[in-house]
Amino acid sequence: MRPLIEDSYQQQMLRKIALRSSEDGFPKYTDFGVDKESVEDYLSEKQDVLNLRGSQTRQFTVVGCLILVPALIASGFDHTQSPFGDKTSLVSMLGGVVLAACWWGLNSWRVNRKLKAICNQEIEAYLRAVEEY
Repeated sequence: MRPLIEDSYQQQMLRKIALRSSEDGFPKYTDFGVDKESVEDYLSEKQDVLNLRGSQTRQFTVVGCLILVPALIASGFDHTQSPFGDKTSLVSMLGGVVLAACWWGLNSWRVNRKLKAICNQEIEAYLRAVEEY
């Protein structure tokens, strides 16, 4: 059985640097005014922030629950007395979609805010050069 290879942004970049750093034309740390340790620390911090969203499975589970829970709550009440009548389940699911969109937006905003807070332009320039190599 083969071991699982982590395929995070951090691991992709570190693997590419390790495999190709001896090639001619590959970006050097000194050309960008950074050192190996600071790049590794920065990649670790950036990966921690990127992991705040959680796995894709977790994201879709939360969104699905946010969409369905209002419909389940609405189904517990009598639809004849509701202002929406027979459309109450549909309206409650639309409310769930709005809740899910708000959650998704707040989650993305939080991650982007933290990424901006840790941003280091010199290291980002080096990482862009490595990606383009």
